[in-house]
Amino acid sequence: MIDLNELVRKNIIIIMNQKKITTTFIISKTKGSNDSIYRYLRGTRTISLKICSFFADVLDVPIQKLFDEDNFNKFKDVFKLPYKNYNNKNNSNKSTDERDNFIYFFRKISPNKKTLQTLADEFNISRERVRQIENKLQEQHDKR
Repeated sequence: MIDLNELVRKNIIIIMNQKKITTTFIISKTKGSNDSIYRYLRGTRTISLKICSFFADVLDVPIQKLFDEDNFNKFKDVFKLPYKNYNNKNNSNKSTDERDNFIYFFRKISPNKKTLQTLADEFNISRERVRQIENKLQEQHDKR
């Protein structure tokens, strides 16, 4: 049985990814500390019912969806980190690495493989660029 706090936290991350809502957007909707939002998403702070209500409002979902174990089980292996806006011009190497790893995961590892076009649309890059990233990471993997 999964911890209720962990279930809610992971469902928040799943919904953020599905709706492409960034942590920055959520922080812009809060009156509290920026750090507290990160703590909730990392799991270092317990999520109260009040916080659940806040996230439900910001994510525009019924609060029951945050407690939905079926939603969690369906997507638990797919979304592990909150959504990053990869179209931002100020991308750091870290977010680029995350994008590359995301592409590699969905092209090589995931049981629910995504097409080049789907990933290209998601990251606002060409299918050729997705293929290049996939090949680059495959070569790195093969060298190990």
